Amino acid sequence: AMDEAMIPRHWSELRLGLATLEEEQGFEVETVARTNLQLLASSLRPGPHQALLKPKLDEALSILAKSLAAMESAGQIRLRMSPLRTAMCITALSDGLTWVGLASDRPRDDISADIAAGLDCLVEAIAPTG
Repeated sequence: AMDEAMIPRHWSELRLGLATLEEEQGFEVETVARTNLQLLASSLRPGPHQALLKPKLDEALSILAKSLAAMESAGQIRLRMSPLRTAMCITALSDGLTWVGLASDRPRDDISADIAAGLDCLVEAIAPTG
């Protein structure tokens, strides 16, 4: 489960975290990616899997959206869409590029660079002043 304490308060840190492919809780990247994809695939139609997953997805997207909104209010970033829509696109971009990159045996550094470049299309970092 994701909580707000897990999300960095600064865009540069969040961007780096989103673009970094690394083990999660001792599981290798490929295992995490495959499990996430299987979980989503099992939840595509209404039913018990979707009923379990939807609230967790909604919560994670809401937390990310709130963090993005706070960063925008603080003048760190400029969003091109609503915070929630941006959160959905960030999630799809990160997961999708990971799945496609791993399945096509691309180097992890290249996958990370693609995710970072995609994030830059979704979120405009504002240079700190002063």
